[in-house]
Amino acid sequence: MDVRSIQYDSMRLASDKVRGDRVDMGMEGKTTLKQSEVEAIQYWVFEASTPSGLFGDEQSIEGMKDAYDIFLNDPGYEDYCLYNYPRNLSLVTENTTVECTSPLTPLLMYYASYWDPEAVAEVIEELKDPAKIEALNKIGVCANPQVFCPPEIVETFTPEEVQNITSTWDMKGDLIDNITQATELASYMVLVDVFAGVVDFGFDQTFSVANPASQYSRGILFWGGPYTNRNTSGLSEEEAKEVRKADDDRLKNYILENYLEKMDKQSDPETHATLNSYYFMTAIIGDVILDIVTQDGLLALFSFAF
Repeated sequence: MDVRSIQYDSMRLASDKVRGDRVDMGMEGKTTLKQSEVEAIQYWVFEASTPSGLFGDEQSIEGMKDAYDIFLNDPGYEDYCLYNYPRNLSLVTENTTVECTSPLTPLLMYYASYWDPEAVAEVIEELKDPAKIEALNKIGVCANPQVFCPPEIVETFTPEEVQNITSTWDMKGDLIDNITQATELASYMVLVDVFAGVVDFGFDQTFSVANPASQYSRGILFWGGPYTNRNTSGLSEEEAKEVRKADDDRLKNYILENYLEKMDKQSDPETHATLNSYYFMTAIIGDVILDIVTQDGLLALFSFAF
């Protein structure tokens, strides 16, 4: 059985639960900005087929990037992505410029719009000191420059250096020259509790300073809705569901017509020599499972006939 079919019901039920909670909290009648809510997610999983891992050579990194470029290089994707609105939505006007939310993936680092190798080297040297790691983990959230803590608590290291580096991790640049340095930085950042969340999602459990060869990686691409500013005031619960279903169907059809063939090509074991790619996507899982069931049924018929 395809693993995606196992996950479908729980994902669907979770989505329905969130929508139900909006009704219970009295949020259902408020205006929802265009593409401000998660309509669907696309989950990519990558598996290395070489001992050096997924981040040990340019070919593997570029192979993973191909999965995201299916969408990011398509101008039409902007009409369906999750917008990265300011946190304070009351500040949003008709003239506010918003971009698609970046995927959640380590590739943001490897394709940073700006990479300062000297600054990165300095941070790595700082983090090589076990005493610094211990101190940073003791002060916890105070290592985050956006959190105010009394000066006497923050005794070592300037976390602004890390924030300056990560601020350009946006997947808008070319592949950086020194991929080994990026991987080394990540291996030290996972040791610091307040920095770990920036990088550890995309590396496997065995990834470390001693073992920088991550054999697995994962990433999430976010799709947004609704496709116009929406206010469901005056609509019954059933009518509101129909409106949302129309958005669901619109996204599903767009993906099936424009992306599915390319996604399947990316997932073909013959496409990349150094990695295997797998995808799971909430919006089309029903159609994918139907296709799998249909194929299994045909195989069973052929088996019975011959």
